[in-house]
Amino acid sequence: MPNTLEAKTLFSDFRINLVNKDSLRAIVSCKVADAFWLIGMRVVEGSRGRFVAMPSRKDTNGEFQDYYFPASKEVREHLQKQVLSLYEQKVASPA
Repeated sequence: MPNTLEAKTLFSDFRINLVNKDSLRAIVSCKVADAFWLIGMRVVEGSRGRFVAMPSRKDTNGEFQDYYFPASKEVREHLQKQVLSLYEQKVASPA
């Protein structure tokens, strides 16, 4: 897990757009390290619960590959926890 300072500042300025299409629940963007924007994350309702899918594209073989992804399991878990928490808040009080 990133240290406390890094965890608080690594991801910020989340923008969550609610969607209800098939298993898609939201499209999410956030600022990374106060340096660039990560856009195109998706909150998906899977068979084992909600999860955050990273931006991806279809390759020449027709398979999807993430083109942006966290460098470690800990960072992925931190990002997913943060996104899902903010998603739940947005669903509870849409405005």
